[in-house]
Amino acid sequence: NGEQRGLKLGRVVVDKAFRGLKMGQCLLTEMLKRIKHSEHYALALELNAQYHLEAFYQKFGFTPVGEPYLMGDILHIDMHRGPFE
Repeated sequence: NGEQRGLKLGRVVVDKAFRGLKMGQCLLTEMLKRIKHSEHYALALELNAQYHLEAFYQKFGFTPVGEPYLMGDILHIDMHRGPFE
């Protein structure tokens, strides 16, 4: 029906040379801030997280949905975050 139900966050990748410097945390914090202050604030967010990063995304309000699955030989889990109030 053309109605937008949510936003899908795509690949968030930090080059190995910059891992451990909280770059992923900074990127996600900025993305969420921009979404919160945009016309999309009332939409839910979805992403496909690598399974070992589930706890990282939970710190930002995402919750796992369903069971882990393989994507490109890497274990993933779907995650959801409700809209901003």
